Amino acid sequence: GFMLGSSGDVRSRGRDDRRIADLKQVQQSLQLFYLKCGFYPGSFDENSSSCGSDTVPSDWDDLRQKLKDAVIGVDNIPSDPQPQSGENYWYYAGKFTSSPKPLQCYVLKAQLETKHPNLDREDLDNSGIAGYDFLPSSPACDDSDNSYCIGNLECFHGAK
Repeated sequence: GFMLGSSGDVRSRGRDDRRIADLKQVQQSLQLFYLKCGFYPGSFDENSSSCGSDTVPSDWDDLRQKLKDAVIGVDNIPSDPQPQSGENYWYYAGKFTSSPKPLQCYVLKAQLETKHPNLDREDLDNSGIAGYDFLPSSPACDDSDNSYCIGNLECFHGAK
């Protein structure tokens, strides 16, 4: 028969729903940044100082600041609903290995608490990001450890 999980399981699942929604919200912010700047955070264009410096955001707070500095109407990006467990959100900027800067690819990653059904439906796994040069280092997007990743699929499917 069907059994409801404990309320702790329900809360974990709720936080994972929120994490997935958070990444989708940040993805929209990145698209606004790209429309203004022509690349994703971590590149540089001397003609547009508001698009930031030539450094890939070092952490989630740095990404938040770069999106804010770009003046695209994004004043904040969400933080993990349970931040005491360390940072659970990551941003990776990358390029197809043969191409120079500016950075045209990104991956957003969240560490989930549960075997969320969206893990099966996410757009990227490790095989989906092979052949790209990522900064910091290439993200591990592996369902076995509940790593949920989304990215700009035009980049991943277009360059292969």
